Amino acid sequence: WRWLNNGIDYLKISLPFSLINEEVGIEGTGYAAARYDNKIYLGTNNGVFIQKNESNKLQSHPFKIIAGSEGQVYNFSEVENGLILNHDRGSFVLKGVNLTQIQNIGSWKFINTKIPDIYIGGSYRGISFFNKKYDKWTKIQTVEGLEESSRIMQFENDSTLWMTHASKGAFRIEFDSNLKVQKAIKNFGKKDGLPSNIMINVYSLNNQLVFTTENGIYDFNSDSQTFSPNLYFNKWIGSDYVSDIISNGSTSIYYIQNKKFGNLYQKEFGTYENETNIFKHINKFISDDLSNISILDNNNVLLGAKEGFIAYNPNKKLIINKNFQVLIRKVEIQSPTDSLSSYNPSYSD
Repeated sequence: WRWLNNGIDYLKISLPFSLINEEVGIEGTGYAAARYDNKIYLGTNNGVFIQKNESNKLQSHPFKIIAGSEGQVYNFSEVENGLILNHDRGSFVLKGVNLTQIQNIGSWKFINTKIPDIYIGGSYRGISFFNKKYDKWTKIQTVEGLEESSRIMQFENDSTLWMTHASKGAFRIEFDSNLKVQKAIKNFGKKDGLPSNIMINVYSLNNQLVFTTENGIYDFNSDSQTFSPNLYFNKWIGSDYVSDIISNGSTSIYYIQNKKFGNLYQKEFGTYENETNIFKHINKFISDDLSNISILDNNNVLLGAKEGFIAYNPNKKLIINKNFQVLIRKVEIQSPTDSLSSYNPSYSD
């Protein structure tokens, strides 16, 4: 507890959180974070920021903006032997502090395919294929029949890709061995078992595809070509809307639900504990625009905040002195509309 000239306050010194904001040079709302080639990149609506001196600790050195990256950052896509910056001005290869533009259409995400040096990029105008040869990137084709903004994509298998849209449901695209569209692209929505056509996102959790909806998490049944609620996940976190969810690959699944952060922690196989109480200290800082969670390493989980980022260290031990007591000798309320103006509590050992 601290006594100040205008009141009292307290410092939460044992909490496993810290704010990464303008105090260390990060300006704007946090949208994406990545660690690549021993460098930490943080993307906001003002551009990409990198630490002035390389360090594995976020708070140890200040950040500076990368020249040419000014504007809205959406994502960092780690593809084979490279890092792509997805930006409202297009997509760029990011090497250190150097940017090389690949395309000039607003870019959401890049992902690997089964074919070496061939990548898929989702943009404002659909999905395109890119070839990388001798460090030169070339756009080679687009997915015909799909011109929707393609922000969230996941492969179901080597030949089937899902793309989900904010207001038009989910799109399933099947390719042949040469990544040519094999069948008509199918659009799924309320008619196929989803609660509606809006707020649908697809994620891969430990190699299992799940679809988040406004009424909880759903699964796709490839035999019936329909969706149904995922009773397993909904058992632990309920059926409210999840705006982002990611697995650390072992014991934890982190998620943002109704603008609140949670950790679905696996205690033993098939049994989870839904940890939410400790995160009440940071929920007010979480950005409600394109929620994002990034896992840099075992000690650094970053959440996009309204101003910068929230860094969470899952391995920091939380120390709570349960025997600590606060003695309040007097409470005064000066507002003339309140019925209680003064209260003196009795005290006894």
